[in-house]
Amino acid sequence: MIDILKRRRRRNGVLKVDSYYSLRYRFGDMPREKWLSLKTSDKQVAIKKGNDLYRQKQQEAAGIIPSQAARNAGTTPLPHHLEDYLADLKARGKTPKHIEVCRARTTKLFNECHWKLMGDVQSDDFIRWRNKNAGQLSATTLNHYLDAAITLFNWMEKDGRTSLNPLQHVKKADGRGKLKRERRAFNEDELERLLDTAGPNRLAYFLAVCTGLRRNELEQLTWGDVCLDGSAPYILARASTTKNRKEERVSLSPEITGELAE
Repeated sequence: MIDILKRRRRRNGVLKVDSYYSLRYRFGDMPREKWLSLKTSDKQVAIKKGNDLYRQKQQEAAGIIPSQAARNAGTTPLPHHLEDYLADLKARGKTPKHIEVCRARTTKLFNECHWKLMGDVQSDDFIRWRNKNAGQLSATTLNHYLDAAITLFNWMEKDGRTSLNPLQHVKKADGRGKLKRERRAFNEDELERLLDTAGPNRLAYFLAVCTGLRRNELEQLTWGDVCLDGSAPYILARASTTKNRKEERVSLSPEITGELAE
């Protein structure tokens, strides 16, 4: 259904007719008709604009051409989309550290893959970048970069800024059997030497060893989170500071309890 006419509206009990023509259309399984102002009072111009718009809307619905929002987004620099995405992450409660890591990884890819607009993004570019950096970065780190980019482009796709994610079919790097360095806990001698040379950071290092708390969790501790009274001293890791967003009580050994009490 398509009509090109001047819209009639009742305002304050008075029937008024718009000075401009509008397109009224409906097709497929649209639940109700839609109106678009054609911004012209010339009927012949309105007929041409209306028919062109109707054809465009049908092509968008059929997936022949991207939506108007996606076409507009294609001329917007990628860093602008990134800032909108990061603002959305902040609104959804993601931590400042998570947001900054996302910014750093995606910005690095934009610069080193020479991606300025969405149309510049090609999976081959990322694969070449990954091959070039495979000697310096672990498979896990390379996959983190891929995840950061894919998550951004997925968000853009859901927001109507792009019709597809160009990295959606890129496979992750396989790091099995390619451990770059062996990780192990300090032995007692190494721990003592670390604490002896830590200076003003000694208590922080010792607290990390005794509790297993992450650096970000330790940085957000306050004395209000520390309970040294009673038979079972503990630290309260608040839900707002933990990685899994769950509150946890971490028991304290007599050694670290004594140092915290001093």
